[in-house]
Amino acid sequence: MENRQRKKSVFDRFLIWLLTVLQRSFIGRFFTSYDKANDRFERIVKETRHTNGKGFASFVEKNRLINCVPKIVQFLMRVPLRDYGIMMFMSGAVVTVLYPINDMILFINVTFDMFVLGAAICVASIPLLFSSRSLAANVLTSKLFCSILFDFLGMDREGFRVAAEKGKVNFATFSFLIGASLGVASYFVLPTNTLLIILALVLAYSTLRTPEVGVVVSILLLPFIHIGITCICVAYTFVCYMIKVSLGKRIFKFEYFDLWISATILIITVTGINYKNPLSSLGDVAINLTIMLSYFLFANLIYSKEYFRRSVVAFTTSSLIVSIIAIIQAIMGKVAESFDVLQKVFPLNSEIAATFESSKVLAHFIVVAIPFALVHMISEKSDATKFGGFLMSALFIVALVLTESPAGLLGLIVGVLLIFVFFKKRAIYLLFFVLIAVPVLYFALPDSVINEIFSWGSLSSISIPGEFIYIKDNFLNVIKYPFGINIAGVSMVDAFGKSYIDSLPLQILAKYGIVGALMFLALAIMFVRVTLSYSVKAKNEYRRVNGCAGLCSILALLSVGAFANVWIDKKIFLLFVTITALSFAYIKIEREEELVLVNYIDISSASVDVPLKEAAKRKVPTRTSYVHVPKAKKSTKNQEKFAEAKEFTNTQELFAIKRKFIDKEEKEEE
Repeated sequence: MENRQRKKSVFDRFLIWLLTVLQRSFIGRFFTSYDKANDRFERIVKETRHTNGKGFASFVEKNRLINCVPKIVQFLMRVPLRDYGIMMFMSGAVVTVLYPINDMILFINVTFDMFVLGAAICVASIPLLFSSRSLAANVLTSKLFCSILFDFLGMDREGFRVAAEKGKVNFATFSFLIGASLGVASYFVLPTNTLLIILALVLAYSTLRTPEVGVVVSILLLPFIHIGITCICVAYTFVCYMIKVSLGKRIFKFEYFDLWISATILIITVTGINYKNPLSSLGDVAINLTIMLSYFLFANLIYSKEYFRRSVVAFTTSSLIVSIIAIIQAIMGKVAESFDVLQKVFPLNSEIAATFESSKVLAHFIVVAIPFALVHMISEKSDATKFGGFLMSALFIVALVLTESPAGLLGLIVGVLLIFVFFKKRAIYLLFFVLIAVPVLYFALPDSVINEIFSWGSLSSISIPGEFIYIKDNFLNVIKYPFGINIAGVSMVDAFGKSYIDSLPLQILAKYGIVGALMFLALAIMFVRVTLSYSVKAKNEYRRVNGCAGLCSILALLSVGAFANVWIDKKIFLLFVTITALSFAYIKIEREEELVLVNYIDISSASVDVPLKEAAKRKVPTRTSYVHVPKAKKSTKNQEKFAEAKEFTNTQELFAIKRKFIDKEEKEEE
């Protein structure tokens, strides 16, 4: 040990001493002692919590209309795939036949695009005509559908299995009529919209049955649909989740950190109302309250590593699609310079916005996604998955460079540095170099070198002194409205000459006043405290880097916000809250994985949807033990134990071992 200590440099020993002093100081204890405060708050909440909603639960259980929905779905899953093919073929055929007689029948408006779509539907329905098995049986035997529906979205497999066992029902006669009706209805509703409506109904039922499906779908569709539709999906999923809570099949937890985020969003909502014209602020109020519900939804329904992994995969998948679209936009924009025909579709010198309104919002979205891709590359063990993480990171960085956003490049540097600092503590040397050397180099290097560096690519539009002067001048204007410009009845254009400020702190100060800015700062501090508290106690660097990926994304996003308005699009605010919920959910999952001693659980009578730790409170206290399955080894001595243990769907990390096995071991030891 002494030899190793001698090999360390003076800077190494100084850094170790500095980290030790900081951790033992008041500030260090504040940022690494979150668990104790959280435990005290959790005990207070548990003591004051009462069971409500029994009347609503009995209403849901006895309502005939609600109970008819599963029967209808079971019937539709028993319909042969051939009948659905007949329905699709008739729908496409009607649209295709109506196109040639469009001139003769004036009230039918069938365009050429609909004709092509109808023909495509007819061709797509041909493979379905050769399958006589039910829809449920085909889904269960298809690896593709099983991986998408069950492994990725997390749908309940039991309903499909029950429908497949009941056999198929004949529905061919009605398939002709329904298909023809859908074809005629194309005059009012396009076939693509009809398909989207059907998919929406399927997802609505799946979310009602398993609310976790709504969480994954909401994260997956975040960049592709309007923020209003996203909020509707989140609100519907939250209602389904509360129905499960009222029935005793889910647990709603309110912890210490939840208090901070609730207070912050409520204050931002109240101070953001224009009291001279309250009706103009109803949209923002509804969006902010829905975003607050999304936090509780994600933080409570992501209760296992399986659902955490699904949520992260959904987020990275949507980010990857957005990045690929951005790269294609950039390539086609270059090609359009040589072809006049393509300039109508891809105009010259247009911003690469992908699925967002501007390239700035796209850059912010990619900045948040890059740390998760790097974590995927670092924490995975197989070479194939590491290469996948590397490929995702490369595509994200290429798309970010093409946006030509200097603030986005700043967020990239911050996010990448923080990831490697959490993974290897020696990377803190590089962070120190960036924090100390770069400002020194900026003032030490000649002006000609600085001008040459900032004339490259997207950096040519940035001026560091100009950015600080801009912040200083606008800060003097912002403090004139200590409670926000909305309460004062002043619009952003009247106060500053434009609809937004190119700085997130100034934007928060202007819209929500000093109170809202202080609450947001307190929220950021508490989030850092929670994450660092987990980081100090993490058992290895892989768990630490997984738990801190969200922190790196949030800090990178806030660093971008220093010189750009991050919340031009409300989707970024929703993304901010979603990443916060994901990080906090992962920390709770890791904390609950530790070995614990709780009351005895009767496996045969416990509910499938109730976590073991919650179900244990309803039983008589006695001795038991828990085994963490991912680490447990099935030795010869314990084979009989694991044969009797049962696995719960939403607590896959813990197995309860019955009392008789413990008594048997005690007798063997005696």
